[in-house]
Amino acid sequence: MPKKLKLDIDFSSDITLIAVSCHKRDFWLAMQINEILKTDLRRMNDLPYYHPVANQLLNYPLFHHVDKDAGYSWFLIGNHNPEGKLFPELKGSDFLVLLNAMLADDKRSETIARFKKIKGVLTAFQADLNKIKDLKNFISDLELHMVEELKKKNS
Repeated sequence: MPKKLKLDIDFSSDITLIAVSCHKRDFWLAMQINEILKTDLRRMNDLPYYHPVANQLLNYPLFHHVDKDAGYSWFLIGNHNPEGKLFPELKGSDFLVLLNAMLADDKRSETIARFKKIKGVLTAFQADLNKIKDLKNFISDLELHMVEELKKKNS
């Protein structure tokens, strides 16, 4: 009988996820982050993600920046769709800032403090990755979406 292999990847040690509460529009927040953190977040096509309660693919706003000096990417992702939240576990958050690197404690604290200084940002905090049920599926979908976007851009 053939053996089945199960691939179980733990992304929690490779990412930083900051939840942001802000009632401003996504492009406004991206512009503020660009100004304060000297990033270059740019709008991408919305991220389609399967929402189990709505039983359909829902689209979420997505901005992206590659920090070539630090060697990681920044993602600003909207947590809202009229049909459902991307991460219901973070229901008080309007946006998520995902970095595909684990920031050192002091760098992470400094980044969160900078977010909190943005007028219009109500709060920002590090999200507990262990409380997000579908994080692995989300990271996989985000990576696939980015591959498709880069293919479109380069062709």
